[in-house]
Amino acid sequence: MATLSASCAWFTRLPNPLENSGIKNYYAIIDVDTIFDLAKWRDINVRDPKDAGYVPDQIKKSLLENETFFLINRGLAISAKSVAHDNKTNTIEITVTDKKVHGLMDGGHTYLQLERFKQTKEEREVTPQYVKVEIVTGLGRDEIINIVDGRNTSNQVKEVSLENLRDSFKELKKVLDKQPYGDKIAYSEYETMTDGKGNAAPKPLSVLEILKCLVCLDAANFSDSSHPVEIATRNNKVMEHFKSHEEDLRPLYPLLPDILRLWDTVEEQFVEQYNASGGKAGGIGSEEHHFFKKRTRPNKLYYTGATSDWAFADGLRLPVFAAFRAALKLKGGKYSWAVDPAAFFKETVGSRLTRVVCQSLINTQDVTRTVRSESVWAHCYTEAELAVLKAKAAA
Repeated sequence: MATLSASCAWFTRLPNPLENSGIKNYYAIIDVDTIFDLAKWRDINVRDPKDAGYVPDQIKKSLLENETFFLINRGLAISAKSVAHDNKTNTIEITVTDKKVHGLMDGGHTYLQLERFKQTKEEREVTPQYVKVEIVTGLGRDEIINIVDGRNTSNQVKEVSLENLRDSFKELKKVLDKQPYGDKIAYSEYETMTDGKGNAAPKPLSVLEILKCLVCLDAANFSDSSHPVEIATRNNKVMEHFKSHEEDLRPLYPLLPDILRLWDTVEEQFVEQYNASGGKAGGIGSEEHHFFKKRTRPNKLYYTGATSDWAFADGLRLPVFAAFRAALKLKGGKYSWAVDPAAFFKETVGSRLTRVVCQSLINTQDVTRTVRSESVWAHCYTEAELAVLKAKAAA
């Protein structure tokens, strides 16, 4: 629970048709230098704000130069437990108690720039500066989700952010939060973390990538003759599949550490495995464009702690990775591995799978055509399936 205060130039309550159900609307014009401290009350906002770019720059410029900022900018929308206004001191106090229901609903970019503005008194052309704030009390969890969804459609907030607000990733987080990389996974758009220098930086991992991995290994909805080509290669369909088949995917959650280790291992070893089969990955393409390029600086792989020396399209990993559905066993509603997936890729089947993908790339000279080729996915699956059967027979 917290009580947050601010000074205002104007305050009013706007009657609405839902007052009988306890929902009330308040509007205020607030002195920016006294704006509510919402730093710890931003969980219901579906994305962390960007500090640079066209929108933040325009907000900053308007704050510094325009006395009509409170009319130009949409301002902030806040959900609170209660609101109190002191007519004598022109002070507003809001009470917030539950981070899943109370806090900043809309206006994340604006709020960040308001905080920056408070530190730039020497640059200002307008003093004091004011911002428009809407405060709503009496909202429940479902109503918050609908409001945040509606308020953010104009900013094209990604579906993944709204699913996070709905707690759709709750079971995923129970597994992933325990991993060394758990705090580096973004579940919302523009989610940030503090880097080694104390600066805000985008989180390097995305839950959407993790969902894509789960879709690739969804043995309940895909088989040796049906592959998730059309879904795994399109982000919007990944989310649709997750929402429709989360119950089917949930038995895979305990295997996520192995699944993500495999995902990184395929990136780390892809070129090495293909070259070991007699190929030359660096030579695929034309003189103007090579599909595999040696990095000047290794790329960190967070799921394994290793690094990758080669840059290439992420999609090229998908048919190889999805082939490991053939290594899954389902018993009593629980999945297990027939083989250690990462080790099996490196030691047994990696060269064959990467050769399938690279041969198609050589023929098509087009990443999209290769990645979305049903025959490539089917061929990779067959190679993995045969290798797993041989390994079982030899055991």
